Amino acid sequence: MKNNKFQIMCELNYGIALPDANLYEAKLCIGELEFKTTKPKFDYKTNFNKWVFREEVTFEAPYIDASDIGSAFVYLIGKGKLYGEKPICYARLHITDFMDPNPKVHKWIELKPDLAVGEVKEDHKAGFISVKMSVHEAKSNAIEWKTQKTWAKKLSKRSDILKVRAYVFQCRDLPAADEDG
Repeated sequence: MKNNKFQIMCELNYGIALPDANLYEAKLCIGELEFKTTKPKFDYKTNFNKWVFREEVTFEAPYIDASDIGSAFVYLIGKGKLYGEKPICYARLHITDFMDPNPKVHKWIELKPDLAVGEVKEDHKAGFISVKMSVHEAKSNAIEWKTQKTWAKKLSKRSDILKVRAYVFQCRDLPAADEDG
């Protein structure tokens, strides 16, 4: 079987609502490829980590096309009490969701606790990781990532400022603010 050529550009930026206020690493695995961040530079003393990680790789594999690659896995690496540095949470991603060579936004991936490790017991405490990734079949036409609008930008060290406005119309079981409700 003939090997085909593939290109992957990957970016891991933020982890929010993480299990506790520790410094974690994130790892993205696609087949035998691994993209691993380092520990965050700043300790925010909250359940937030910022990695600012981007990497590109070109590889050859016996897949027919990019959709044949199947799944990618994102892991949150924590220092466990029993096992040392292990993946304590994970998420399974489908490669076909990342075929756009010029993705506009990060996808927020909801993690699940790895029950075999047992460090995180409840689903809602596993956290979210932002992932931006592009997978390209480079059979005859390789992509120069720096020509793509999304990937040409340098990684920002600061988050964009956003204005969020929320309108709450109905709520249950709240005490009345005044006499007429």
